[in-house]
Amino acid sequence: MNFFSFFKNTLAWLSMTVFFSAYVGADIVANLHEVIVPVANQGDKERLKAMSIGLESILVKITGESQPLKGLVHPSPESFVADFSYVGYVDPLQIKSANSGLGISFNYDPSEVGKLIQKYRLKIWPADRHFLLAWIVIEDPVEGIRFMTQEEFPETTEALRRLMDNRGAPLVFPLLDLKDTKNFFEVDVWNLDQKKLSIASDRYTAKYWVAVRLFQGSSGQWNASWDFSANNSIELKHTMANSLPKLFDEIVPHIVDTMASRYSYIPKENTEKIVLQLQNINDYASLREAISYLESLEMVRDLRVKIIDQDRVSLELHTGGEELLLLETFRRDRRIKENVNNFKGPILVDIEKRGATFLPKPQLQFIWQGR
Repeated sequence: MNFFSFFKNTLAWLSMTVFFSAYVGADIVANLHEVIVPVANQGDKERLKAMSIGLESILVKITGESQPLKGLVHPSPESFVADFSYVGYVDPLQIKSANSGLGISFNYDPSEVGKLIQKYRLKIWPADRHFLLAWIVIEDPVEGIRFMTQEEFPETTEALRRLMDNRGAPLVFPLLDLKDTKNFFEVDVWNLDQKKLSIASDRYTAKYWVAVRLFQGSSGQWNASWDFSANNSIELKHTMANSLPKLFDEIVPHIVDTMASRYSYIPKENTEKIVLQLQNINDYASLREAISYLESLEMVRDLRVKIIDQDRVSLELHTGGEELLLLETFRRDRRIKENVNNFKGPILVDIEKRGATFLPKPQLQFIWQGR
């Protein structure tokens, strides 16, 4: 059997057997169904309470909303827990905590959580999420204005990272190497120089960045002035709190709510059929890799391989969201590249009909690049 025959038979099998469930996993953010909740003891009552808190925390990460169940009847949480274990817990809002307390690490069942989302018509923030690039400077009474780095401020930067992680939002700190600091300085962040910040952020291909300047007032209160850049718009705000972690706790919700609102969607009751053509599928390994990628997208509920022609594969996707959202998802992933050239050669092999047929041009045309 030659490769094409093997490929054709393999695709025929896949076309009949491969159907994918939504909410099967994450791409960039891989811990959307995991959470650690602090508890006072290992008693049943405390554990049940923690299950409820944990479920709400999971929904916050998946939906991108601060209060996803506001005004709704809270479901029984036990049925959503896949497994749990007791672990140490450190509150991200407490700096220099001497000892860790007790917590429960929960894993929630993605399928059950997905049913809950559909039942209450909650939003979904797709797991392949843009990261936030954070430029932060702090005023030191002795050394003056300094960049806040993970090496010099490990507890504070870790608190910020955990607050972002609690919302399922990726965070990136700049390298601050020679390339960053050649024409870009602490004072540029302190002055919230939007032009220089935008240029420096371009290196990281950051769609979202925040610039924060921190200083402590005479009363001990921490103050932050910050610029948040989202889709070419700039928001300048000022925040105060008793500690740096609590200051970040005031900033993070606004930023993440804005980021999530751009991409979250309410799953449709009836799916939308979209035809996707992928080029550069040269072997079975590439095919499986591409299918695994599509399988990971929450928006894709069902998938069927329909048509093949040399290195091209056409797939029928049934999605729970708008085509534009799926298109945006593809465009921000390096594994798949939009084919800007017009497709030529409409004669393809229809697996199910076992013959050549003329088919309309697919709605979406992309080139598979792999990892």
